[in-house]
Amino acid sequence: MGFKVKVLKYLSAGIGRLFFSIFFIFAAVKKVTSWSEVKHQIQAMLTTWGHHSPAGVLAWFVELVGNYITFFLVIAIIIEFLGALMILIGYKPRIGAAILFIFLAPVTVFMHPFWLYAPSLGEVQFVMFFKNLTIIGALFFIMAYDNGYFGKKHCCDDEIQDEDESDSFQSNHHEFHSPFREEEGPFQSGHSPFSEDN
Repeated sequence: MGFKVKVLKYLSAGIGRLFFSIFFIFAAVKKVTSWSEVKHQIQAMLTTWGHHSPAGVLAWFVELVGNYITFFLVIAIIIEFLGALMILIGYKPRIGAAILFIFLAPVTVFMHPFWLYAPSLGEVQFVMFFKNLTIIGALFFIMAYDNGYFGKKHCCDDEIQDEDESDSFQSNHHEFHSPFREEEGPFQSGHSPFSEDN
């Protein structure tokens, strides 16, 4: 890989990590700076879920979250900041993405249930729901392909990957034995069972 191409790949990966992770870092900071407002939003969503829950099916969930809002907020802040930081610096980004997915998936359903609103009122929630769904899709890509900057194989080094693939191919090539290869048999040794000598 050429030096310029490698620098471009590192630069692109760094910008991508920054733009992606900064969303979660700002969200974590906002929860700290707007603590009361965020708690009020959660309480409002609990009320919405309580009103639309058939025969109080989710009453236990509403009560649980309502009693431990502070605890859940602290956990959310830690998860958002830690997961985003791991992706930003390229240290075990797959684990960071998995942590963010475990957090974001239930939060998306809980905070943006557009199906509970009338079409005219649920439009914003609809957009927010699918925005989070898009982010979850990006998290799956990170979990699938991002090796980070640390370790033998990292995200921007194709040379190591190509080397490994080449070694693997050569190893398999040498170990391959054709089922049609010629082996020494009675007709290849020069002695036919039908020869006159017999």
